[in-house]
Amino acid sequence: MKVLIDDTKAGVDFDVVIRSGQAAIQFFYEYEFLEVSLLGIDFDLGDELFNGLHVLQHLENSDVLPASIVIASNNPVGRQKIAAYLREIGFTERVGRFVR
Repeated sequence: MKVLIDDTKAGVDFDVVIRSGQAAIQFFYEYEFLEVSLLGIDFDLGDELFNGLHVLQHLENSDVLPASIVIASNNPVGRQKIAAYLREIGFTERVGRFVR
């Protein structure tokens, strides 16, 4: 299953689109055994409590972070923060996505 976490973009190539950080955390909590083959994530989620980096940190701490991630953010600073975090936790960048 392909999951996109983004408050505004259409998820044409994704099976599930989640519009806020809180909803994303709840989704992965409820469906922790669901096999997610690809996660697309935005940095600015229009959510004051959680941005995309917060969501990734929560998923990593909960041990449910998918092995393939695409950063879908137009925010260059946010994109860099997410990329740095993914590298820090063992992901490598390959052809536009991060894999573990």
